[in-house]
Amino acid sequence: TVETPKGTLSIDVAYSVDGSPLLLDTLLYVDDVAGYAYMVNDVEYYLSDIKLIRSDSSEISVRNYQFMKAGRAGGSHFTISGIDTGSYCGISFNIGLTPSLNTFGKLPDIQDNQSMQWPAQYGNGYYFFRFSGGFGNPGDTSLLPFEMALGDNDNLVAYRFYSAVHIGLQTNSVAFEMNLNEWLKHPNDYDFNIYGPFSAGNPVAMGLLKANGADAVIIR
Repeated sequence: TVETPKGTLSIDVAYSVDGSPLLLDTLLYVDDVAGYAYMVNDVEYYLSDIKLIRSDSSEISVRNYQFMKAGRAGGSHFTISGIDTGSYCGISFNIGLTPSLNTFGKLPDIQDNQSMQWPAQYGNGYYFFRFSGGFGNPGDTSLLPFEMALGDNDNLVAYRFYSAVHIGLQTNSVAFEMNLNEWLKHPNDYDFNIYGPFSAGNPVAMGLLKANGADAVIIR
């Protein structure tokens, strides 16, 4: 049998707030739902079950999981090698970890994975997504902390993009963009003053975030 030649896929994620590039640690952004200003200190999450979709709708798995961190050199970019060359009609993945990976200790014992341990009082596993910073209501003289966090197997956010991906012998690229404001506003108005500035362990808050996350990532 003849081996199918292998190629490499490069994946990049850019971060924005309603079209403006994300600047960390800078009070720039306004939640247009609730009217408060906010800044972003960290965006950390896992991608998992990354697959390419063939024209017959079958899929090939190309990466089990990948840790991502906005603002870190290389933290929003990775490459996957050893992929069968050819034309694919799409790509799918999750934000969060699939249940088989979501038991603390299943991932390598390195600092990134340790820091993503889901709080023990809420269950066993890892943070799926963590978007944190500070916010101020009108008239506030100092910022209050917030952390929009997802965890628990029920809160995996699945994405499926039908867009041609060609894997040739050279490195091939796919780019995505995550709009952080989208996590707060569509289809649910997420107001920190109503639902609380910390979502971890709160099923209602995490359900709103999961639904909002469905269109927070687009393919570019």
